[in-house]
Amino acid sequence: WRTTDLAEQVHQKGEVVADRLQEIAMLRPGLTAEVRGRGLMQGLDLGADGLASEVARRAFEAGLVIETSGPSDRVLKILPPLTISLDDLAFGLDTIEAALEAVAPAAALWPQAA
Repeated sequence: WRTTDLAEQVHQKGEVVADRLQEIAMLRPGLTAEVRGRGLMQGLDLGADGLASEVARRAFEAGLVIETSGPSDRVLKILPPLTISLDDLAFGLDTIEAALEAVAPAAALWPQAA
């Protein structure tokens, strides 16, 4: 913390995470997913009991360690190291999206037209 470089990098990476999680949530309106957190400490509340556990399991199988939290394991916790590279951060976010897509495909979650 002797310079502002690390703080600026963490801020930038936090915006990347928040923006990507918002995009993932918006592509799945049937989940009513909600992004919470600050900086690199973010959570994605998937709005369905147990869904985060299944997504975390699939992500783990693809090489990503991620935890769940919240009531009934509804929230994926994103807590990367402050020094994570942008490439590794992108890998993690891609892995989360792929795991979520495998468990709850976006096309199946679009509200049906009346």
